[in-house]
Amino acid sequence: MKKLILIITLIIVSISGNCQTELENLIFKKLNDYRVGKGLDTLTFNPIAYKIAKDKSNNEVIDPTINDSDRVREMLLAEGIDKGGSYVHNWFGKHNIKDGSLMSFESLSDQIINHFTKDIELEVNLILPILPERPERYYGAVASVESNNRYYITIVLYEK
Repeated sequence: MKKLILIITLIIVSISGNCQTELENLIFKKLNDYRVGKGLDTLTFNPIAYKIAKDKSNNEVIDPTINDSDRVREMLLAEGIDKGGSYVHNWFGKHNIKDGSLMSFESLSDQIINHFTKDIELEVNLILPILPERPERYYGAVASVESNNRYYITIVLYEK
């Protein structure tokens, strides 16, 4: 039954596009370019990962004091995903800190990828496999929420 629901969801998403915004698509593409440069396979967009990432971003905008790390894992399990999963998240300003100008999506996505691909905290999971013995196949998605001249970006990935 879960596979049928996933198939139906994938069909709906493929008909309506991948539901990501222009910025989210650009970040996802650059993330995959970075992974390929490191010898890893690309992430495969997944609507479940997108839903979880969007929910995490929305929750952060609504109440940033809530620590919902366990909630992301619970959402993965609720979707029938019991394999390894990870996510990273952070706020990013829309304006250039040097001159106050509005950043293009290109510049903003470069800043986001640069931040998330540094080997800090758990964010190394975006470029390296969660399980070294199975480095290649992951589903993933990027979600963003705009609030107060900033974007809250969440990236979710999990094993196929």
